[in-house]
Amino acid sequence: MNYQPKHHNTLLLFTLFVFFQICLSDSFAQTKLNINDNWLYLENHTSNLSEAQKNQNWVSLNLPHTWNAEDATDLYPGYRRDASWYQKKLTISQIDKNKIYSLYFEGSNITTKVYVNGKEAGSHIGGYIGFSIDITNLIKEGNNDIFVRVDNSYDIEIIPSQKSDFFIYGGITRDVWFVSKYKSHIENLKITTPEVSAKKASVQIVSSIANPENSKELSLTVTLKTPKGKKSLAKQFQFRIKPQL
Repeated sequence: MNYQPKHHNTLLLFTLFVFFQICLSDSFAQTKLNINDNWLYLENHTSNLSEAQKNQNWVSLNLPHTWNAEDATDLYPGYRRDASWYQKKLTISQIDKNKIYSLYFEGSNITTKVYVNGKEAGSHIGGYIGFSIDITNLIKEGNNDIFVRVDNSYDIEIIPSQKSDFFIYGGITRDVWFVSKYKSHIENLKITTPEVSAKKASVQIVSSIANPENSKELSLTVTLKTPKGKKSLAKQFQFRIKPQL
């Protein structure tokens, strides 16, 4: 196996012939903490973070949330196409310098801008796919202030079309997670079964390694289990980084 120390390296790890289902070890898995509860909401379109922070009209809620939930029954025609703010106190007991930390939004409609401890952490356009915001360099141990501005205003530059025949509900409309994982980690895991028969099955695993240059040695342990959970086979694969010439 030969690969160069780039940020992402696609690896054809191995092909195994097995009689049982495949189950990979959790050793490379990321840690995810759901943070849907105990948010504050401000229905105000200001784009100024300081102005939003000083506002006294914040109300408590839990996510997911949309400010269009009651538009069909209120006294105002149409539905609200504007911006609003969310905030949360995120308590982090310990920060590991060997890990990267992010906020993962499963969905936020349509444009989203995230601030952590008064500084902009990142932004995203689009309400139909999830996205991650790296907050590693902005967080501290203890309480952290998270502010999120979401906007579903009319904008001809943003898909979907403003003439769409469905509602574009604004807000953080799906779950939000606090995610941590080691700087050198396995990602983009893809498992396929090119050959399956009554006697044997071919299992192919393709993956990427992020930041391999930060570790002298990397390894992956794969465990094969029966459908009842009994271990059938365990094998460790070792990878060594070769310097780029």
